[in-house]
Amino acid sequence: MPEWKCENVRLSLFSPGVIKLTTEDWTNLTGQGEAEQEQKGSGRHVFASSTMGGQLSLGAVGNRCDCVLSAVVNPETVSEENIPSVGQWPTCFEDFQRATEGYLPKFGVPVNRIAFGATLISVHKELLGAYKVLADQVKSLIHPPDQLRDVMFRINWPQKSQVDDSLMINRLTTWQVQQVQQLQVVVADGNSSSALVNSVAFVTRLELDHNTDPTHAPFDVTQLVPMYRELANLALQNAEQGEIQ
Repeated sequence: MPEWKCENVRLSLFSPGVIKLTTEDWTNLTGQGEAEQEQKGSGRHVFASSTMGGQLSLGAVGNRCDCVLSAVVNPETVSEENIPSVGQWPTCFEDFQRATEGYLPKFGVPVNRIAFGATLISVHKELLGAYKVLADQVKSLIHPPDQLRDVMFRINWPQKSQVDDSLMINRLTTWQVQQVQQLQVVVADGNSSSALVNSVAFVTRLELDHNTDPTHAPFDVTQLVPMYRELANLALQNAEQGEIQ
């Protein structure tokens, strides 16, 4: 398995009706009495705090609720060796999974669709190294890594759920190689002028979006955690083994 870092991880819940969050939802998720930030407007309600090595947010708009742990970007520390992330995958997922699994039975709103997503990156100094990981992960590619250019591969390999055999799971994966370039300001001692430094790296990016059929009837509350675990386990399998048909 590549050495993946995680840029973000997400649990999304969909309801037949409008979802309205309260402070109690944030407390049930985090154990905190209140969030560091709370925003309302344009039909959207979001709570957010710094935790778990990044920023955790809980937001709802319309019939969708998203719980997201995302990296905090600090321009002063961004470099080839330190691209923003919430940590190494899958270790960084453990606290997020524990918190969100505890929240699901307390959600209190009918859920007819669940989605699990994550964005993972494997960092390399050379472009060829990034393409080697891409070629190893994507079994459908038939060309050697040194012949690959500007590749973005997206595929959905649906499969039947083992939790509910009447349900199909969409198993969406997207792989690509990107160049990461950051400008850093270096302030010299004394009266010397500042300098701009280019920091360049190449990343293999894997975007995971595993979700249940949107036409499904609302789940029984006892099914929510098992369904979530099934989606997360499929994502863990993709990160380890790559494309799975």
